[in-house]
Amino acid sequence: MNESKIQKDLKKLIIKNLKLNGVKPIDHLYLSVDMGGLFHNYINQPEIIDIIKKKKHFLTKYVLKILKEYISKKGSLICPTFSYSTIKTNFFDIKKTKSDLGIFSQIFLEDKTSLRSDHSIHSLSAIGKFKEIIKQGHGIYSYGINSPFENLLKFNVKFVNIGVPFWRTCTYIHHVQHLNGCNFRFYKSFKVKKKIGTKIKSSYDYDFLRFRNLSEEPINTIKIEKILSRKKLIKYIKKPVFFSVINCHSVYNETKILLKKNSSAFIKGSKKVIFNDNLKDKNILKLKVV
Repeated sequence: MNESKIQKDLKKLIIKNLKLNGVKPIDHLYLSVDMGGLFHNYINQPEIIDIIKKKKHFLTKYVLKILKEYISKKGSLICPTFSYSTIKTNFFDIKKTKSDLGIFSQIFLEDKTSLRSDHSIHSLSAIGKFKEIIKQGHGIYSYGINSPFENLLKFNVKFVNIGVPFWRTCTYIHHVQHLNGCNFRFYKSFKVKKKIGTKIKSSYDYDFLRFRNLSEEPINTIKIEKILSRKKLIKYIKKPVFFSVINCHSVYNETKILLKKNSSAFIKGSKKVIFNDNLKDKNILKLKVV
């Protein structure tokens, strides 16, 4: 198999699976793409894998090209371009700071037609109609009503996962936690210098973090996918490559219901988080996991 055959197979696979999962050209798609997972069906063909490794940048750009051609002028492609490294460097260049979410996210960011939001840690990039939201600014908080995440419902966004399960990429639940309350996360400010265009300005951006004594506790995000799957709200194609599509409204509603029942719902196991206010210094909140 040569490079052109790989391209032909990719295009056929992606377009077929988008159509089977009910994705229309006018839709607004929030993309999570794992390029390794996308080529999983070639894993036992070392010669093809070798070609893919050598041409990974070219093939990633080709995948984005397929998606751009599929979506009409009325639709959008949205991709998280988070840059956790900013917390250490304290510097964010909206054009040059790289995404820490893998090669597809970085290629999306580099695309000349994409526009990036100005949050130094949790930026989103968009191609198409959703760029109108990106232009309005992100605000200093990762999530919430002033962030682009608030407009995912308005645009009736669909989460499209290719090569990776939804539960591993469902950052949107943190937006729902922000709106509905979450007793094991808090906002921490980070001083950062932002370069937007030719101007550099100092700012404080806020990141939605877990409490330190929960840092080793994996968040049980698979729980929400199990609920969505049980209620048949998520569409799957699992072979030869994993694809899934889920409407943003479904994720929001089911996450809200889960949090209403138990604000600690996304901590793995049966543990719950409580605050110990039986302290001498009433200005200190001590977190306890039970």
